[in-house]
Amino acid sequence: FHFALDDADGAALLALLHAHGMASDRRDFGVWPRLNGLMNGKIDLIVRVDGRAFVIDYKSNYLPDYDEASLQRAMAAHEYDLQALLYAVAVHRWLRLRLGGEYRFERHFGGVRYLFCRGLDPRNPQGGVITPALPRELIEGADGLLSNGRRE
Repeated sequence: FHFALDDADGAALLALLHAHGMASDRRDFGVWPRLNGLMNGKIDLIVRVDGRAFVIDYKSNYLPDYDEASLQRAMAAHEYDLQALLYAVAVHRWLRLRLGGEYRFERHFGGVRYLFCRGLDPRNPQGGVITPALPRELIEGADGLLSNGRRE
């Protein structure tokens, strides 16, 4: 995916992240108080289930355990939660572009799932899988801040 960063306010984005319990150790985005340029990334997989698009990201981290607490720690330590948000914004924008006026967040966006491959076990379907909490307000807020209110 690619999308423009249009003079986004780094401090406002950070405040939004902190309000949602994300990037709590981060105090800035480096030397850039305003974020400009081109955001790009590679999403491992987007699947559609019952008309809803889900982002799937695979991780190969070695962790002491792949239970919920260990996965939460890994997500925060590596800022995978921030990565998940950027993926969600990209897919949200794509769906809005593709579906136009028919797009409804609740009906078309399914969320993000991180699959820690070393923890996947068919005997425990939830092991190694985490669903980052990305409420609509966070995704739409980040989308608005990153685009400085402009629609792509």
